[in-house]
Amino acid sequence: MVVFLTLIISVFLIILTLREGSKQYDREGEKMLQCSIQISRIYNTFQGLSPEVQDERRIEFTDEYSRVLDSFSLNHRDIDYLQFQLRNRSELHIGRIQYLVDLVKYGILSIAEYWLYLSLVIIPPLATFLLRHQLGF
Repeated sequence: MVVFLTLIISVFLIILTLREGSKQYDREGEKMLQCSIQISRIYNTFQGLSPEVQDERRIEFTDEYSRVLDSFSLNHRDIDYLQFQLRNRSELHIGRIQYLVDLVKYGILSIAEYWLYLSLVIIPPLATFLLRHQLGF
């Protein structure tokens, strides 16, 4: 029984390692860095203008901002937008009911997104507890 549990955990770890290795975080991180540098330049230029000039050139800066985002094609998942809304509830004027609905959605999306990781954390201790008599504990 111990060998079987060890085998299952090993297979889970191999799957997790392969899945994480295929995500290419380094390339995505580099894209995000370059995108943020360009957006920061746009923001700093915009902030350096007088309020009157800002109003006159707002569309120009908005278009430039959109072009930068489009050029890097970084895709955010629904959970990213939801997390932003939950963190900035007061600035976005989100009511209590909508906040609770978003909180439930966030919980469901978190479980859907991280089910493999959750199963790796929960299943081995749970299986050990349930099978403790057969394992001799």
